[in-house]
Amino acid sequence: MGGSATHGNTVAREEGNVTAADRTWFALAGGTIRDGHAGMMIPLPAHSEEAPMAVARVTKITSSSKKGFEDAVKTGLKRAADTVRGITGLEIISQKAKVENGKISEYRVTMEVTFILE
Repeated sequence: MGGSATHGNTVAREEGNVTAADRTWFALAGGTIRDGHAGMMIPLPAHSEEAPMAVARVTKITSSSKKGFEDAVKTGLKRAADTVRGITGLEIISQKAKVENGKISEYRVTMEVTFILE
């Protein structure tokens, strides 16, 4: 049974229970996610009365390239940045390749792009 427990300014979660939304929130708040022996240890950010609150949105996009996976990521990010302001990060969800005649003809990535709402 999964769950979380708070210890000071750290939340301990079993590895399977850290969602993309958790990762986004902690990244926006300046936290980090690292592997721990008993699961995931996620330091919580220090709370301040003066700290502005931000709301983020995560959107999923797919991009392709004939050059490679890295180029597919860069192409997707560049295209997203043409229409979306305030991009703060991305997470690669999957990598796939189209194969023709036994050779890779196209590299494809699906990613979640995080941006701050204005």
